[in-house]
Amino acid sequence: MRGFGVAAPGDAGLRPHRRACQAVISADGKLVGARRKLKPTHVERTMFGEGDGSDLVVHDTELGRVGALCCWEHLRPLTKYAMFSQHERST
Repeated sequence: MRGFGVAAPGDAGLRPHRRACQAVISADGKLVGARRKLKPTHVERTMFGEGDGSDLVVHDTELGRVGALCCWEHLRPLTKYAMFSQHERST
């Protein structure tokens, strides 16, 4: 899994902003999925915008059913439930 930032056009005519993102990349280098961090923490908020949760998905990989949460998202009950409900597992 890789982390990266991306510049995105503004939503609904607002100014452009950056997003803190994660990518799941297969062993052969193909993009399996990408997602945005839901809520940047403290200083990150000066640079990154928020995600909307629509990309909280689990991907089938050779390692198992893999999801991607970032930082404090692991401690939030509803984000963890979103992944558990999709049978996130690794072998």
